[in-house]
Amino acid sequence: MARRKAPKGKKKKPKGGGGSSKGSTGGGSAGFGTQTVWRAGVDPIEEGEELSYDPTAYECLHRFRFSWPCLSFDVAVDGLGEREKTQFPYECTVVAGTQAGDPNENAVCLARLSNVCQGKHGAKRKSKKARDEDGAGDEMDMEMDVSSSDSESDSEEEEGEQPYFSAVEVHHRGGINRIRCLKQQGSCIVASWGETGHVQVWDLSSHMKMLSEEKIGPRTQKNKVKQVHQTPLHIAQHAVEGYALDWSRTNSSLLTGDCSGKIMLTRHDGTLVNWQTDSQGFAGHSASVEDLQWSPAEDSVFASCSVDKTIKIWDTRQRGKPGLSYEAHETDINVISWNSLTSCMIASGGDDGTMRIWDMRFISNKQYVANFDYCKKAITSIEWSPYEGSMVATSSADNQICFWDLSVERDAAEEVEHINAAAEGGEVEIPVDIPPQLLFVHGGQDNVKEVHWHEQIKGAVVSTAYDGFNIFAAANI
Repeated sequence: MARRKAPKGKKKKPKGGGGSSKGSTGGGSAGFGTQTVWRAGVDPIEEGEELSYDPTAYECLHRFRFSWPCLSFDVAVDGLGEREKTQFPYECTVVAGTQAGDPNENAVCLARLSNVCQGKHGAKRKSKKARDEDGAGDEMDMEMDVSSSDSESDSEEEEGEQPYFSAVEVHHRGGINRIRCLKQQGSCIVASWGETGHVQVWDLSSHMKMLSEEKIGPRTQKNKVKQVHQTPLHIAQHAVEGYALDWSRTNSSLLTGDCSGKIMLTRHDGTLVNWQTDSQGFAGHSASVEDLQWSPAEDSVFASCSVDKTIKIWDTRQRGKPGLSYEAHETDINVISWNSLTSCMIASGGDDGTMRIWDMRFISNKQYVANFDYCKKAITSIEWSPYEGSMVATSSADNQICFWDLSVERDAAEEVEHINAAAEGGEVEIPVDIPPQLLFVHGGQDNVKEVHWHEQIKGAVVSTAYDGFNIFAAANI
């Protein structure tokens, strides 16, 4: 995110979204004069300054929200086109869980997002003069709000270029701590971790099929929401609530971990209809299990992380104790991600804002292969890219979504060039404490909780926060 001096006599509030691309955010692209990279938690916002985002740093950038905040979500594998969608406009299906003020108003939300286009970004970006004339300025492309039939930002885009969605809300008793979708073509099996201590398994396949076949447009049935009641396929009962949740892609088994440190395994009979939760759990953690990840290479192996500061590697055939356990952070470990392309690598995020990378081949010495402390508050989400084995995305409590490429090495000559260019006013001035592996920082959301790559749209991600969702693609990712 870049910052600039506001015009004299004008004071503006920070925009609803923003980002900065290290080495690619032009200092004079929008005609604002000297710019510097603003670092959340480090740099203050001084009087007369405002945060702004550079539209040329994005291929696309949109936002949408439901009536209630959804602090956990997942991207569903839909049948809307080929596995890899390469041309605008895109279609996208997400499943989310609400945190409503009234426990009886919560829902599992399945939404089909249509006409996700470039808008003012990338090749179709409007000229600065056109944006000034229509009053769009630096605002984001649009906002979709199911609480209102008309979006206040309808005038921000040309007719026919606005994204829109239709959704199904399945009633859910109590708030949803975490929600995950089984990544399986042709079906939509979802697990929701409720604040009541229940993990419920839902079959939303018929709803996803209905949404994919429904003919909707920007003028008719715009942002339509259908509310239904449905009986879950299965309910796994924990003694206390929890957050850890993960599906196995190879055998569709479900792992759940609660705040007492207990991990349970739920399996089906091969039909995705009849499910059973094993009575014997996995014992080993002394505090809350915060995240779980199945191994992408071995069907019976999974990893867990906990408030007890450890990461443990388990085999489902041996429940009495983990096969490996090591202290991975000095604080609570909030999230982990197992690299599906380089299966020996695990990424972890701590409560102190540190991200660490672990190579399972050399874990016996308890030494990480990389450690980044750029974020100043807790890491809330972490996920390896499904397309690039060296790239990982993180979200943190300082409202930053960061993209990292571990294959990048420091280039002293290139840094000197950037410093000289910045001194001449031709580049954004980049602080020396920004790691070279940090490719892009996206901001502008309040209380960011999760970020997930879209497996069918290369380079695109979806993020959720207290004030809604962003779907975007950075120009250099």
